[in-house]
Amino acid sequence: MAEVVRGYGVASGKNFDARFPKGTIAMQLPFFEDRGLDLSSFHLGTLNIDITPYCYKFIHSSCCFEKIKWSNDLPPETFSFYPCKISLPNQNSGVSSLVYYPHPSTKPGFHQKEGVLEILAPYLKSVSYGSKIIIHAKSEYILFTDHSQKP
Repeated sequence: MAEVVRGYGVASGKNFDARFPKGTIAMQLPFFEDRGLDLSSFHLGTLNIDITPYCYKFIHSSCCFEKIKWSNDLPPETFSFYPCKISLPNQNSGVSSLVYYPHPSTKPGFHQKEGVLEILAPYLKSVSYGSKIIIHAKSEYILFTDHSQKP
């Protein structure tokens, strides 16, 4: 179980940063598409979910793109993507999604707090800040554990 929380607003362009007029995802999209990742079915923004008191460990990404120079204002970044499904409580089927992970070692700012994951998903009109969401991932991609079991 996770809670949808407010992010920085740069992925979607909601924070009106002049460097990212339509948001960072819209700017990065062509670079990901050129490398074979089609995100056309996803909303051009991230769904930030706080999974605490649980924690996660990335095991294997479905794709990783290194040193992508997607902005003239920032140095190249490395991005990994992890397949997952998200669903609302009491909903039987999940929506295919991706954990979007700009590597902190190459990300110049807008770092997420521990326990927050950025999700790329289709637009979900029934989801807003404070909504509860369930995230599922195969253990070959992401392991979720109780915080008390954190290594």
